Amino acid sequence: MAFPRILVAIGFLLAKAAGGEIIDRVAITVGARVITESEVRQAVRLRQFLNGEPLDFRAYILRDAGERLVDQLLIRLENENSRYGVPSEEAVAAAQARIIAELFRGDRVAYETALKEYGIDERLLLEHLRWQLTVVRFVGVRFGAGLQITPEEVQAYFMAEIAPKLGPGATATAEDFQSQIEETLREQRANELADDWVRETRARTIIDFHPEVFQ
Repeated sequence: MAFPRILVAIGFLLAKAAGGEIIDRVAITVGARVITESEVRQAVRLRQFLNGEPLDFRAYILRDAGERLVDQLLIRLENENSRYGVPSEEAVAAAQARIIAELFRGDRVAYETALKEYGIDERLLLEHLRWQLTVVRFVGVRFGAGLQITPEEVQAYFMAEIAPKLGPGATATAEDFQSQIEETLREQRANELADDWVRETRARTIIDFHPEVFQ
């Protein structure tokens, strides 16, 4: 794929330090935007940190991270153009607190040690959490607003997912869980619509993976 001159120039600026030493490479081009190798590796570090997995930079893992970054970039561009809003600092802090509580049993020292082991700056983690919350907001507003859930769908979900888990002799009905079920189904439907939108947007976008980064 031939790149516009300005894009090639940006790629070289990212890749060269003083004296010509290579410090970063263009990993993916998405239209006129660039995703760098360091961004792909940061995405791997963050995902494996949050999943409690050992660091692993094998080619297929890098490629999967790259694919996810492409999707996120497309959402970011749409979110910027449409101004769906950003989460509050309180919401980001609450997300961080949940991670410390759930992954490290509230042990801040263990949390900070793990950040160092994974090579993650805490500011990067907070930005990642902010972005996750932004995506949730984007999907909810862009695809979830106005979605209607029918009584038949509520009943079907209740019978398939909730009723089997109730104890013997339980008298609960779908109406008892209606709000919870409607919220769950609305989120599922919004996520499906968001996935469809991402696939359609990718199909209209020139995306080029640089193979030398994903080896």
